[in-house]
Amino acid sequence: MERRDVPVVGSMVLALGALALLAVVGQMRHGEVALCKGALAALARGRSSAQHRIAWEKLQVVGVDVGATYRHLPSDAERVKYRKVFIEQFARGFQTEGGSLSNFVRWRVDRRTEEGVIVAVDYPVKAQTLLFTVPAQGTKRVEAIQWR
Repeated sequence: MERRDVPVVGSMVLALGALALLAVVGQMRHGEVALCKGALAALARGRSSAQHRIAWEKLQVVGVDVGATYRHLPSDAERVKYRKVFIEQFARGFQTEGGSLSNFVRWRVDRRTEEGVIVAVDYPVKAQTLLFTVPAQGTKRVEAIQWR
């Protein structure tokens, strides 16, 4: 191999590394959107799997500090019961309001902050956008669900 081939090989390795990094970043963004889509679908359907996608201790839902109530429950048994009832009530409310998951469109990462990632989805039926907050550090679970 001639000396001038080394920079070409180095450039190729650098380009491949950049492509791999872009793929990983793309997967992270997709992962946050997929997490929020899965959380909304599980909540709307009343599935217990929703509880694994939510940071219960920090949860804020449409201006209500659900996490504060959750943190003050006296036992693990009470927390289990609370999660179950919350999910059931969310699903009931979603169905009562005539909600349909197919009406939520244009899922995307809205913005990234030091605190976390904001995932947005449009709800044209009410001309609103639903925002999900996923923390930047620690476990990737939904910490907030708010309308904008």
